[in-house]
Amino acid sequence: MEKIKLKEEYNPEEITKEQIFNVISNIPDYPEFVPGYKKVEVLEKKENYIKVKIIPTIPIPPLTMEAFFEYPYKVKFKMIDGPLDTFKGEWEIKDNEIKFYVEYYVKSWIKRKLIYKFVKMSCNDIIYSFKMRAKKLRRG
Repeated sequence: MEKIKLKEEYNPEEITKEQIFNVISNIPDYPEFVPGYKKVEVLEKKENYIKVKIIPTIPIPPLTMEAFFEYPYKVKFKMIDGPLDTFKGEWEIKDNEIKFYVEYYVKSWIKRKLIYKFVKMSCNDIIYSFKMRAKKLRRG
């Protein structure tokens, strides 16, 4: 299993953890502001759960993901179907920090190393996108 842990600080005077949580948990809106997301189709939605099909901008097969929400602190997710053997993780929002943890596995070690670089770069971009989106929504 490959694991990536990232964290990013934010200023709670600029954006609240609730605002960040609302951006992270609104997965259907990701194509509007998150790099790499071409389209998100909602397959099922409940109060603290969503199942989506994600069509990426890069030429790989779509991913079917499910996410569980623990308002306003955590979003846990896992891939149900897609190009990786395993892909799961969580976002955790603290008082001044966004933590991201992902765990994935691909049988081919060459693909695994290439995917690691891509996933880490993408995750940094996504965290930045979440912060900018929350700031933009706060300003109105």
